[in-house]
Amino acid sequence: MNIPFILEKAVQLYSDKEAVVCKDTRLTYGQFADRVYRLANSLSSIGISKGDRIAILQQNSNEFLESYFASSLIGGILVPLNFRLSPSELSFILKDSGARSLILDVQFEDAVARITRRITDPLHIIRTGMGEKILKGSFDYEEMIRAEKSKPPSSPEFFDDDIVHLYYTSGTTGRPKGVMLSHGNICTHALAAIAEFKLDDSDNWIHAAPLFHLADAWATFAVTWVGGKHVIAPHFDPVLILSLIQDEEVTITNMIPTMLNMLVNSPGVESYNLSSLRAILSGGAPIAPEVVKKIIHVFKCEYIQLNR
Repeated sequence: MNIPFILEKAVQLYSDKEAVVCKDTRLTYGQFADRVYRLANSLSSIGISKGDRIAILQQNSNEFLESYFASSLIGGILVPLNFRLSPSELSFILKDSGARSLILDVQFEDAVARITRRITDPLHIIRTGMGEKILKGSFDYEEMIRAEKSKPPSSPEFFDDDIVHLYYTSGTTGRPKGVMLSHGNICTHALAAIAEFKLDDSDNWIHAAPLFHLADAWATFAVTWVGGKHVIAPHFDPVLILSLIQDEEVTITNMIPTMLNMLVNSPGVESYNLSSLRAILSGGAPIAPEVVKKIIHVFKCEYIQLNR
C-alpha cells in the first residue's frame, strides 16, 4: 500500500465530488489531483527525487494537503515544520533533516531569511501567498504549478517500508528527533481509522488542529481514501470553526482539549446549527470530565477519547 494509491482511488471514484474547501478555494477531487500532479512535476523539475526531504512551513491550507500527496508521488519525504518554532529551532531541523526544498507561506519568509545563511546545502524555496519577495531566487508556488503538466509524474517504485514523512519531536529531553513514517504506516493507520470511525464519502472533516501535527494530519489520507470533504481552517478561532462546522456541514473532526474547551465556552455557541456533527474526537492531552460533559451537551454528538 502507498499514498499515491489513495489519491488515484479518490480520483477514479469521486472526480467531480467536492474535495477541499479553504477560504475562497473550492476544489473537486479532479481539480485537487490536477494541482497535486502539477506540484509533483514542479518538484521533479527542480531536481527533487526519491528520498529527498521536502520541508513545509505553512498554516493549514490546501497547499499543505497538496504537498502531502505531491511529495509522495515522486518518492520524496515531507518534513512538516511547526510554524511556532524559533528561527534557531527551524534551522536545526532543516539541517538535521537534510531538506533540499522548503515550501513556505510568505508570512514566514522573514524568519526563514534570517536562517538561510546558516544552511550550507542548497535549499530550493517555494513560497505561497502574496507579498514582496524577501528571499532571492525563490519560486512562486502558483507560477510553478501553472507551468507544469497536469498528468501524473513518472513515479519511482514504491515499497511499504519506504519513508514518506519525517516528523520532529518537541525536543523536551534534548534535541528534536526525526520520527520516520513509511507508506505502510500511513496507509495501515488510514484503513484502521476508516473502520474505527466509520468514515465514508458523506463525511466532511474540518482540519482545525494544525496539519503539521499528526493529531490532524492522519485525516488527510483517511478522509481522501473514502472520498470525504476536507474543510480547512487556516487558523484556530472559535467563531471561524463554529461557522465552518455550520456552513460546510462538518460531520467529524479531531481537536485537542484546549480547542474544544474554547469552542464550548465561546459566547453565542448555542446560536450555531451544529446538527451535522456525528462525532468529536479528542486527543493529545488529558481532558477534564466537566469539559467532556459540556462537549456532549453542546455538540449533541458522539464523543471519542483517543488517549487515556
